[in-house]
Amino acid sequence: SDRSPQSQCRIGVETSSSDCPPPACAHVTVEQRVRMVRNRGQAVVSVVEIDLDALGVRFPRSGVGMVLSQPHIKFTQDEPIVLRPERKQKCLQDLQSALNVSLGRHHRADRTHFTVLPEDAVPGLDGVTVIDQALAGNEWPSATVVIGGVDGLTNTSYAQLLQLANTTASAGNSPAAVTAQQWVNCVVTWVKDAQGQVHRWVQPKLSPAWVELNRSHQTMFQGETIYVFKASCADTGVPLRFASLLCYDWVGERDGRRVWELLLDGINTAAQDAYLTLDWMFVPQCNPVPSHASFMSQVTNFFQQGQFAKVLRDDTCLVMANVAGRDEPGKCDSFGQSAVIFASQKFVKPSC
Repeated sequence: SDRSPQSQCRIGVETSSSDCPPPACAHVTVEQRVRMVRNRGQAVVSVVEIDLDALGVRFPRSGVGMVLSQPHIKFTQDEPIVLRPERKQKCLQDLQSALNVSLGRHHRADRTHFTVLPEDAVPGLDGVTVIDQALAGNEWPSATVVIGGVDGLTNTSYAQLLQLANTTASAGNSPAAVTAQQWVNCVVTWVKDAQGQVHRWVQPKLSPAWVELNRSHQTMFQGETIYVFKASCADTGVPLRFASLLCYDWVGERDGRRVWELLLDGINTAAQDAYLTLDWMFVPQCNPVPSHASFMSQVTNFFQQGQFAKVLRDDTCLVMANVAGRDEPGKCDSFGQSAVIFASQKFVKPSC
């Protein structure tokens, strides 16, 4: 009983005000307006659906191949938060290694449908280039997704990112919205479509602070858009959806509402008299205390079906992808603890 919202024909980027009419149409894009939530005294938060099915992206009913990278990174303490220069080459090597693992298909699926890289695991524009080159290669299969957190970008570097071909960000997240004093922390979703074309969607972090830990990034640009990507099941054509929230966005608030609530509210409103699924929820993070009570308590709240009842989450796969706490494998007191969380008992633990 899945019914997608009415498509809008638009060119370029998403308008950030619900009062603005859509631009004149030359062709139908893969973006669809889902829901815009206006918070008192704060910027609009828009939830925008991207129709990957129109790009031929379909996933098997039997399950997907997924690779989670957990690199050890060291970053600066002052804003903008970036990787330490002496660690950049190592991080680029780790990034390439993760992509090689995805190509290796050790999960025994026909391809790695999702490659997930934590927050700050993609070293700036150089890291973006590494991923671009990998996905452009003939060895990298089509109908696949890479989700990665890019470390802090200056407004100049952010503008360069958005100037790359087939790169989309909302108008409210345009370089013009970023002041000279601000920096951008963003998650990028790469999609290689059925024809081998690579697309990017850029989603800046919405929440600059984790109040419970007294952590606040005063000069971080606050994003305005959450993307929901809709593909379909290759066997049945049933729609499948996924979205990403970058680290503190999982616990962050806009005017008293959790960011994940704004996401579900957008999907719930778009459902109208139907029911829509959210099949994968990705949370790339650079989180020193991933098991903090404030962070984990949102897991239970997220899966409570009573709220936002038209967004079916019984079978949602919640993927927490964190960075490592040390260079070598082993126990550590901070970071790590990447996890794949299900609310149902349908998940079967692999024998490996």
